[in-house]
Amino acid sequence: MENQPTFKLGAALSAGWKLTWKNFGFILLMMLVIMGICFGIWLLFVAIFGGVAFLTSINQSGAGLGTVDTEMSGFIFFLMWLMVPLYLAILAFSQVVSIGMQKIYLNMVAEKERKIKDLFIHWNYFLQYLGAGLLLGVIIYVGFFFFIFPGIYFMVKYQFALTALVDKNLDVKASLDKAAVLSKGNWWKLFASNILLFLIAFFGFFVFGIGALVTVPLAALAYVHIYRQLTGEIKVNQAKVN
Repeated sequence: MENQPTFKLGAALSAGWKLTWKNFGFILLMMLVIMGICFGIWLLFVAIFGGVAFLTSINQSGAGLGTVDTEMSGFIFFLMWLMVPLYLAILAFSQVVSIGMQKIYLNMVAEKERKIKDLFIHWNYFLQYLGAGLLLGVIIYVGFFFFIFPGIYFMVKYQFALTALVDKNLDVKASLDKAAVLSKGNWWKLFASNILLFLIAFFGFFVFGIGALVTVPLAALAYVHIYRQLTGEIKVNQAKVN
């Protein structure tokens, strides 16, 4: 009977550290692009909210004088309803960026080519990724509802579902099944590793926030390295990064 794959956290952290510095310029550019997009979205929302507030105040002033502008009222109504499809579009876009980041980190650990455009082009995974994410959310929420621990159990058991979905182009059920297989026999070890990786990632925010540019990708790359160890693509004694 074949032994259940396991992983070495030390090997993952070592690889994560080396890969972070090896790809630091690319990671910095990726973060700047993402922050720039987020800032642009924020400005768009501020402009729309500000425009609605400004036009509403003008119209209300006119109402006080008995001169309500119906065209302006219609435009204000249009701007308010514009927020709904815009918000949905931003949610969809953020999902694609999340898929792209998964792809980039997977490629970094596998020593494959990675490009900034990977953040925006993987719409073909969108429906599966969204479906798996929603199903996981329901499973974990129900688990937390029943005395908290079942939620933590399912969170760890299926933690690699989205990663496997993007890596192997799996459907929702297959990605959950794959994650369950990878975590089998490794639950407590994964649970402890997740806590440590979270603390490492979070620690960077205490160094004027700048440290997160190192600790967050370090933790993400170590996480992917653990995944690749469990899939057998990286042996537990193979931690060297050139």
